[in-house]
Amino acid sequence: MSQRSFFRVKETAVLFEDPLMIGMMKGYPNRKVIINLDRNEGISIVRDNFLVVEHSRAFELGRELFELLFGATPQVHKEWMSSSTTDYSVDFISESCKFVLDRSGYRYSGLPRRRADLSFAELPDYIEEFNAPLALRRSAPIRTDFVDEYRPFLRVSNYLRDNNSMEIEIGFYRSRCTNGMLLGMRSKTVFRQSYFVRNFNEIRFNAIEFFETHNRRMFKSMERVWRLLTIPVSADQLHLIAYDIYEEELTRKSIEDRQYLRVVIKDLAKAYVNEIGENLNAALNVATDLSKRLETGRSTQNKLQRRAAQWMHKVTYKSFNLEQYLKGLDGIEDRVMNERFFQEEDVLEQEN
Repeated sequence: MSQRSFFRVKETAVLFEDPLMIGMMKGYPNRKVIINLDRNEGISIVRDNFLVVEHSRAFELGRELFELLFGATPQVHKEWMSSSTTDYSVDFISESCKFVLDRSGYRYSGLPRRRADLSFAELPDYIEEFNAPLALRRSAPIRTDFVDEYRPFLRVSNYLRDNNSMEIEIGFYRSRCTNGMLLGMRSKTVFRQSYFVRNFNEIRFNAIEFFETHNRRMFKSMERVWRLLTIPVSADQLHLIAYDIYEEELTRKSIEDRQYLRVVIKDLAKAYVNEIGENLNAALNVATDLSKRLETGRSTQNKLQRRAAQWMHKVTYKSFNLEQYLKGLDGIEDRVMNERFFQEEDVLEQEN
């Protein structure tokens, strides 16, 4: 897909015909048109100080950052571009970079990382290994033979239109099923950059500085993934957590779709309990697996994956009351299944 996504662009003035002098064209102030030269058509109008970043440059920046962070040349896992060609995203991964989780904790296995070519930058120390306290290992509901792997991915989102920022974020996916779990929002692993800057080097410089400052947050998030394994939840309750995380998205589905997804959720819960155990890590995998079936125009992939990550951060705080949380899930499945389905015409009728 990359070749189709990497088109040349040109910037021109916004012109309009003078209504008092037919045939005379005037320029609209403080605006410009971005033209897709491969299609020979305008794709957006932006402010004149908007820095146009071609998708190919955003792609190369993402690849450079992945190499800096993980020491490996990445492969493209997934690409997406809007029909208007203004919006583009790409996920980078590498088979040589992984976190290995077992009963004792986790460890990072990867290649030595490169240093950025920045005179001020020194890579801060970060935890490449987490060994759980002995008491926690003994009490944790983790099988003695349990081993799992998660791999980091880096997502770049670029826009050739106003009112958006470039986004670069780090997440993890479980190696066995590639469930995306973006660790954005509260984990400070999301870089956002306005396009109103002097040049592309400013964006590159800021991105490298950001990730070299916050890279330890990534490893802290993986510790949260491991801690989910230590928090027990019964098989009878585990499937209810998906309803809690995605209640808004599920109630937007038709009654027929909800009935189908109810079966899907129960099947996923059974499968992950058998594979991972009766704990919140299995519940998270149910949710992230379900998220792939909930993507719509309203519920984008990023939003759904962040929703699961926000839930993970909430339930792994030391002050979190698990018993109270699980008690609050009573009746949530029936509530979601019986919620009235509002079609678009119903919403418009209410607004009028």
